[in-house]
Amino acid sequence: MLPIVDTPVIQYVVEEAVASGITDILMVIGRGKRAIEEHFDRSAELEWELEAKGKLDQLRQIRRISNLANIHFVWQKQMLGLGDAIRCAEAHVGSEPFAVLLGDTLLQSTSGTPAIRQLIDAYEERRTCVVAVEEVSRERVSKYGVISGEPLAGGKIWRVDDLVEKPAPDEAPSNLAIASRYVLTPDIFATLRDVRPGKGGEIQLTDALRLLAHVSPIHARVIDAIRHDVGNHLGFIKTNIIYGLLRPELRETLGAFIKETAARLYPADGSTSVSRIETFERCPYRHYLSYGLRLSERKGYELEAADLGTLYHAVLETVFTDLKKEKKDITGIPEEELTERTRAAVRTVTADYNRNILQSTGR
Repeated sequence: MLPIVDTPVIQYVVEEAVASGITDILMVIGRGKRAIEEHFDRSAELEWELEAKGKLDQLRQIRRISNLANIHFVWQKQMLGLGDAIRCAEAHVGSEPFAVLLGDTLLQSTSGTPAIRQLIDAYEERRTCVVAVEEVSRERVSKYGVISGEPLAGGKIWRVDDLVEKPAPDEAPSNLAIASRYVLTPDIFATLRDVRPGKGGEIQLTDALRLLAHVSPIHARVIDAIRHDVGNHLGFIKTNIIYGLLRPELRETLGAFIKETAARLYPADGSTSVSRIETFERCPYRHYLSYGLRLSERKGYELEAADLGTLYHAVLETVFTDLKKEKKDITGIPEEELTERTRAAVRTVTADYNRNILQSTGR
C-alpha cells in the first residue's frame, strides 16, 4: 500500500490490468496485507459521509476504485517465492491463460499501450508463455534475470531458449532483463510442481520457465515501457518524483523544488552540500523511530508497513519545517545540533502516532 504521490502502487498495477482489458483479478496476498482488501472494497459508511459533506469528487473516486474490476483474494500461507504465489492461483485460473503482474514494479508505457497488453497481444499471436523484457546496460544485467534466445522478425519478440538468473556481465547471454510481467499458460502449474525448492524452500518462477523452455516454446516481448522498481528506497523516491512531475497541479512547484534543491546541493562555485545531507542521514532517527514503533506494537496496536514510511517522512518534515521557521539552512548547523533536532522530532512524531492510535481504537 505504499503510495506513489497519493495512489497506492497496487492500484496503478490494477489500473494497468484493467486498461489492458482484464476484468477478473486475483490478488495473492500474505499476512499483514488486509489493508489491500479494504482499499478495493466498498465502504458504505465512508461513501455516506462523503455524500453528506458534499465531497462528490472524492465520492466518485472511492466508487471508481471499488468498481475497477472483479477482484478476488487468496492467501499465500508462507512466503515461498513467486512460483509458490502463482501456484496459489491454480484453482482460480483453471485451464485458461493468465497474466501475472508483480506489485512492486510500475511499467510506464511509452507507446500508449499498457505493458501487460503488449504481452497479451504477443500471446494471441504466438499462443505460448510470454515474458516481458527490457534492454538494460551490460553493467546492470547482474541485478536481473535475463533471457537467452533469438529475435524474430521486427525484433520486438524473441524465441526464448533459456533464462539465466543474475549473470556476470561478461557471461550474460543478452542484455534483455525480465521485467515483472508475464502471460502464462496453464501448463506452468505442472512444471512448478517439478521445480526443486531453492534457498529457504522458495519455488522460483524462473526455474519453472527454464524447464518449460526445454519442452515447449516460450517467447519474450521487448516492452515499450519505462520500468520503475518501487521495492527499494531509491527506486521508490525516484518514482514519486517522476509521477509527481506528471501531475499538472504539482509539476511547476515540484520542478522548482528540484531545481532549488539541486542548486543548494551543488552550488555554482563547485562546492557541495551533500556532506551535510549525509550527516542528517547518519542521525540515529532510525533507532528512535524503531523504538517508538516497537512500543506501539507491545501495546497491541496493529502496525501497517505503510505507517513506517509515513512516520519517516513526518520526521523529515518536522526537522525541515523547524529549520525553515528559524531561517536556518540544514547545511550550516553542527552535527550535534542536527542529531538532537532529529531525536526531538522522532519523539514528537511517535508520540502523535501513539496518541492517534489510542483515539482511533478507543484505548
